[in-house]
Amino acid sequence: MPLESNLKKVQYYLERNFPDGKVNNHINGQSIASKSGNTFKTFSPTDMQSLADVQESNKEDINSAVQAAVDSFPGWSEMPGNERKKILLAV
Repeated sequence: MPLESNLKKVQYYLERNFPDGKVNNHINGQSIASKSGNTFKTFSPTDMQSLADVQESNKEDINSAVQAAVDSFPGWSEMPGNERKKILLAV
């Protein structure tokens, strides 16, 4: 029963957060597709059923994510922990 329960939780999470079945990159506070538009499928190890399509990031995507992190670090590092916690939980 725990397996079935966990599979239902995963399905609910995916449907709620990724209604189109695609998991985007999260860069600079935005959910965006990879620059190439390429995706790959993820599969459940329990039954090998497809879970979602995930963005296939490349060098450009990684550079964008790194630059966003560098740009946001000063404000983020000075923000009180409780405020950072609220943001992370919302994401």
